[in-house]
Amino acid sequence: MAANRTDLFMSHLSYKEVGTVDQREHLKNLMDSARAELPDSIRNSNVGCWRNEVQYPDAEWLIKGLHEMIEEALEFYTEADPVFARAIQHRKISLQSWSNINEPGSFNALHSHPESTFACVYYVQAEGTGALKFPNPVNLLNNYYTVSPYMRGVTFEPKDGELVLFPGWLPHEVGINTSDKPRMNIAFQVTVS
Repeated sequence: MAANRTDLFMSHLSYKEVGTVDQREHLKNLMDSARAELPDSIRNSNVGCWRNEVQYPDAEWLIKGLHEMIEEALEFYTEADPVFARAIQHRKISLQSWSNINEPGSFNALHSHPESTFACVYYVQAEGTGALKFPNPVNLLNNYYTVSPYMRGVTFEPKDGELVLFPGWLPHEVGINTSDKPRMNIAFQVTVS
């Protein structure tokens, strides 16, 4: 007779393409204009990164795609985690967003979003500009035996137009932009109550 199993901890990366090439190009132009008009970056930005909380009213297509992805994630996680399901009974979704333009040579240091349910990134221009890396949280403590299941970190190479969503507690970083073009994205903190 086989042993019973139950999931202890789960974390997933959801991603899908959102928007057309023309919509992304328009958003890229809006981001470039915003950086020209507001050259000062907000605090807590990485070196070589322009960051601002400017909003783009022409990007309702992006917000629609984001809400669809959030709903899919909520369906999955409420079925998998009854404690989470009880905690978000109202399903009130709040979003906070900011734009990032990372110049060649820049990177995003290891961090998480402890005050959000999910973290999300929309890649306006991403291909070849640095991978999204998820180290296993236990590896951050160097307190593990190396021959155990699921000890590895995971690397995700984003494509232009991809919307990526994952639990906010998950530590992540972005590698050095070794390309000759900036990495352009819009990041979201998603809080569900």
